Amino acid sequence: MTEEALGTIIKAHCGRCGGERNCEVKGFHEDSGSDDGGQFHWNTNWYLLVCCGCDFTFAQTVYTDSESYHDYFDHNDDHVQESIKTVDLWPAKARRQLPDWFDRYRVEGTHLFQNIPLNTAMNELYRALDADLLVLSSIGIRTAFDAASEALGIQPGLPFEDKLTSLTDSGKIRPSERAKLQVLVDAGSAAAHRGWRPDADQISLQMDILEEFIFNSMVLPARQKKREDLVATLKEAVPPKQVRPKKKKKEGKSAPSPSAPPANDKSEEE
Repeated sequence: MTEEALGTIIKAHCGRCGGERNCEVKGFHEDSGSDDGGQFHWNTNWYLLVCCGCDFTFAQTVYTDSESYHDYFDHNDDHVQESIKTVDLWPAKARRQLPDWFDRYRVEGTHLFQNIPLNTAMNELYRALDADLLVLSSIGIRTAFDAASEALGIQPGLPFEDKLTSLTDSGKIRPSERAKLQVLVDAGSAAAHRGWRPDADQISLQMDILEEFIFNSMVLPARQKKREDLVATLKEAVPPKQVRPKKKKKEGKSAPSPSAPPANDKSEEE
């Protein structure tokens, strides 16, 4: 591929969409070389890509060398050597799908600048997961919980046990949630101080607990507040119902009562 390929479309894995997508080539660079004897050759193609579906920008490298290939005979009994391609992405291909409330590298409903510690912790946590750094991920989960607690108004200097108590007393979490968060905190402490290395399934469970905590305590209330504001705006926009005045009944002459004497009965006057 040369510079003439800029603007063409190739298939690549989009980290935001989470699958193979059509991507436009915005930049390209080829890097190649060989050993001193010329027996070993290698080649790396660098791509700057933009997803045609969500406009996510990312980099991709495709590496091949003369020693890595599949050697086989095709259906025509012809001998084929097919180079093995090693594809790397930056940002790396996500090992865990980002939740819909963590977009543009920040937690939905949080102020971008007031919650920098939380958003930073979450960004680095997902990167550690993508790199299979399980011990650091477990520690990062505890750190993200700590940052989320501070964003919810809990004093940062408190021990974790007191933070859980404050979250429960303030109604931010339920007692059943506290029990799960206690396990999350203990797991992070074990990874940080006792040499414990969780496996992938244990890390996944820790992430489930953390994401559930952040969603219930921060994202869901923000969405409910936004919905209430929209309802209030809609209420103001809807024109009020016009109240029509009731029609008055027409007053007519009433017939004389049968028992009443005639109005001008001269015989009785005489």
